[in-house]
Amino acid sequence: MMSAAYRGGPGLSTHILCLPKTACRTARLGDSAVRIPAHDGRGRQDLQHDDASGQRPNLARTYTACDVVPELIERNRRMFVRDNLTFRAIDAVTDPLPPGDLVIVRQLFQHLRKDQIQAILRKFARYRTWIISQHVPSSSFVPNLDILSGPDRLSVGSGVVITQAPFWVRPRHSQVLSEVHVKGGVIRAQAYSF
Repeated sequence: MMSAAYRGGPGLSTHILCLPKTACRTARLGDSAVRIPAHDGRGRQDLQHDDASGQRPNLARTYTACDVVPELIERNRRMFVRDNLTFRAIDAVTDPLPPGDLVIVRQLFQHLRKDQIQAILRKFARYRTWIISQHVPSSSFVPNLDILSGPDRLSVGSGVVITQAPFWVRPRHSQVLSEVHVKGGVIRAQAYSF
């Protein structure tokens, strides 16, 4: 049984980011994808979409899932064995990130301090496309209030918005891919192209 420490919070198990074809073209996914955090190994579903035949083709040739929990990485290596899927134990704040065309961040930033988010965003310069999913309040909120690592910003009525202070990320293009209403807010997935 997987411990609660491996779960990504409200909505993770019910919110699979299946990208529509238009979003795939916008995101320019490329050959390799990196996902942070790895969570429970179901993340390859992030890179699938429904085509006209109802099939779910993969949208990246290789996929690297990273997480700070070594036990989770070992578990996922045993449970999810595929030639194009690797798992790496990485602390995204302090360790170098793997190369890739696309990075997917799923409900991570909402649990980190602003300086930790900034450290990770600096490393993202190597990726041409970012897909970031965050749990934010459903009504208007003050973005990017700082918190101690661990709890999320919903507890202080805030959410992470990387295009606003203090991060000021300036993508060439951005697009909301999905919004799922869950208890306490909205899980919003947004693509950023550079």
